[in-house]
Amino acid sequence: MRTQCEPARVFLGILNIAVWLLANSTALGFVLRPGENGITLETPSALYVTSADGRRTRALQLGAAVPGGGTVSEIGVPAFLHDGSMIFAVQVRTDDKVEWRILRADTKQPNVIKIRPAMATSAASSDCRPVLKTDLHIVTDEDGAFAFVADRQGGGSALFRYASGRLTCEVRTGDRTAEGNVITSLGFGSAMMSQDATVVLQANLARDEAASANRPTRNAIVLATRDVVPREIAVQGNRTHDGAVYGAHFGLPAISAVAGGDAIVAFTNQTNRGTALFLGPTSGVVRTFSVGSMVDGRAITYLSDGRPALVREGSVAMMAAARNRRLILVIRDGEPSVAAREGQMISSDNRLTGIGDPVAMGSAGISIEAMNQSGHNCLVFVPAEATSAKAESSAQEIFPSSAAIDHQGRIAFLVP
Repeated sequence: MRTQCEPARVFLGILNIAVWLLANSTALGFVLRPGENGITLETPSALYVTSADGRRTRALQLGAAVPGGGTVSEIGVPAFLHDGSMIFAVQVRTDDKVEWRILRADTKQPNVIKIRPAMATSAASSDCRPVLKTDLHIVTDEDGAFAFVADRQGGGSALFRYASGRLTCEVRTGDRTAEGNVITSLGFGSAMMSQDATVVLQANLARDEAASANRPTRNAIVLATRDVVPREIAVQGNRTHDGAVYGAHFGLPAISAVAGGDAIVAFTNQTNRGTALFLGPTSGVVRTFSVGSMVDGRAITYLSDGRPALVREGSVAMMAAARNRRLILVIRDGEPSVAAREGQMISSDNRLTGIGDPVAMGSAGISIEAMNQSGHNCLVFVPAEATSAKAESSAQEIFPSSAAIDHQGRIAFLVP
């Protein structure tokens, strides 16, 4: 097993915390780390893309001029479209204002990056126009569409979908679900889109608008299918299939299309019987794995509320912990196993000292974000048939929680 990580200034320890701060007017991706004069703050400085054979190209950096005028002052987390181009949000400064825009980067030609606006200015109707105040979590499907949650001009928020030159509001606050509840808010950064454009996301629900003003709303996981009324998957206070009660805290949901069948979803929830992973078709998820279960002779004491990695056949990978040691847990056909763990050797003289949530999962293996004992923050690939001594780390220093991997094996990521 080899490790090729370059020296990194970013750490995943207690003092070096990756934080995404969502406020009313701005969102900054930043890392806090110790410096000579105390704790210092780092933000992403550039966006890179690496080809499947390891060639690294810088796509954008702070201060660069962008189409439409202005210079880049913040760079958001990238995503890949199915044609291989990247899509991402940037904060742009001009002489008279600061605004967020969505850009698209054509990366088809090696070492040639062509950047252009991702949406036509005339794409939206007057009642479906986004107000981009923050970085966006953009999700994509296999047909070139993308979606994101943002504030809506005129009030409230919406799940926006852009496809074939047209921007639509798939779900808006104030809409009712198929079960009759009113959507009072949508989870910014919580959406994920399947290969066939179905979106799963977090939301808050109330019985009616009057109730939402006078009593607490209920957290939920909802499903948004194009031209179909949104449907509730799981709701705080409702019973699970086996009689437990969903709690208020849901983890970020994942979704994957299934050929000829109902899409499958995965998420965690802190039920009245403990934290559990729920997995299954959108028509009926089941509690699949719970804190306290035994895996490889160890009791699992924690399940991450980060987004699981999910593949079409229903296998899922997620970050978990056994006591104070983090690990990557994989569940295939209902059987759990450990794919990687803190303390695992990644070379003859180095080991993993930190593990984050999985970035992607495929038939060949799992890509996770991890840190080694030298303080190098990298992507680590764990082969599907790996033993505890076969993980291989990339040569790329990455900014925490900023990596995207496409179906060709290319990686887009931010650097500090």
